[in-house]
Amino acid sequence: LRNHNYIKTLKGLGGFVPPFLSMLAKIKELAELEDGWDSYNSAPAPDKISIDNAYKVVRILEEMKFPSEKILPSIDGGVVFTFYKNKRYADIECFNSDIIAAIMSDRNSEDRIPAWEVADIRQTVERIKAFINENS
Repeated sequence: LRNHNYIKTLKGLGGFVPPFLSMLAKIKELAELEDGWDSYNSAPAPDKISIDNAYKVVRILEEMKFPSEKILPSIDGGVVFTFYKNKRYADIECFNSDIIAAIMSDRNSEDRIPAWEVADIRQTVERIKAFINENS
């Protein structure tokens, strides 16, 4: 994807933008952030490591037809993918340190699901997809 302005043009014209193309454009946009992008002027920008891992996550999300609701820069340095449905929430965070972590939360339950370090992106996406879509 050379120019994410293409995405903005499509949206501006009322055109449909495939979710995974939008996700790639968002990651490209995050790759252009500079340190201090947040309102406190202190958050590190996503670096090459977190951006590369984010592209890996997108490839698997596309294969599994499970788009992220939002993709955001992490205040800790990196890229965050969020997923939610009803009162269930999950995210995958690609840190600048080359660690990928995930967390899930169900607001209907008092049970806490601890965050975990991701060893296998596909397995994590499968777990999150099943969790988010459970009972829906």
